[in-house]
Amino acid sequence: MGISRRTEQVLSCSDFTKNPVNFFCATGSTRQTGTTKNASIIGRVNGWSRADDTMIRLNLSSSSGKLYSVVVTSDILNRIPNAGNTLSLQNKMIEINGVSPKRVNNKLELIITEPKQLRLFN
Repeated sequence: MGISRRTEQVLSCSDFTKNPVNFFCATGSTRQTGTTKNASIIGRVNGWSRADDTMIRLNLSSSSGKLYSVVVTSDILNRIPNAGNTLSLQNKMIEINGVSPKRVNNKLELIITEPKQLRLFN
């Protein structure tokens, strides 16, 4: 578990838009804080529900201990590589990029509007 946690921390600091990717956290790195538009939030899917025919809500427990509700449409989810069906997302590690959390009914909500904002870990 310790190795997994450390790996999650390092991955949360790595910028995959640059080549080569640096797999270390710079001092004072804030990528995983969830406080800026460019923040990256990494966590494990621990449940889901279907709001209607097109809208899916994933329960996400971040590695920092925060709980999020990730809102994504079926269309967007189908365009994410290796996403599979909703059932296969249970217990998967995912990364949310470029989405600011909004407080809705005492929950932090992340609304995915583009496939590039959600990434699955293998």
